[in-house]
Amino acid sequence: MVYVQNGYTPVSVLLIGKVNATGSEIVIPGLSEQPMLAQMFPKLNEFKPREFPTYTEMLEPRVMTFNHYNVLTQTFELLCLHQMFPICLPLPLDNILVLKDLTVQLTLYSQNYATGEQPVHPMCSMKYNFIELNWIWPVGLGKCREIMEAKWAVVTREAPMGIGAERAQVGEVGCVVRTAAEGREGRFSVDRA
Repeated sequence: MVYVQNGYTPVSVLLIGKVNATGSEIVIPGLSEQPMLAQMFPKLNEFKPREFPTYTEMLEPRVMTFNHYNVLTQTFELLCLHQMFPICLPLPLDNILVLKDLTVQLTLYSQNYATGEQPVHPMCSMKYNFIELNWIWPVGLGKCREIMEAKWAVVTREAPMGIGAERAQVGEVGCVVRTAAEGREGRFSVDRA
């Protein structure tokens, strides 16, 4: 979960990681292996042009600074993105990784998001199936993560909407919400390198 704007709830970002040889730790590598992170934050994507940059902005390195939420101290800790990766987390996960952009001063329910007590919308099937990788979910949280399984369709709407994707909504026929399994979901192999 990443806070990107003052006073708003965090956004869910998929992070790709590798389980170590003993299965005791997941290592989340840097930006070159994080397609969703680079797409969500234009400053992190060297191939995504900045809209109307000033001369100074054009010279700035593409670095973001995040604060990492520490569940034990219930505070955010300052981390430079390049110092932050790789992130090493012990398995099984006992909390949700929560980050915030350094410029964000007001966060809502940080502790509740990190401990899984804050309700969140079910994860969209498009996000869940984005990359064919297995999932690792936290264990022992207040509320387990839910996944919405719905078939998507490409539709054409009248202007100005145009072509887009749509799916059945929660509660409608064609949309099923299930609880994610705690811990590892799917067939796993550990990193033998």
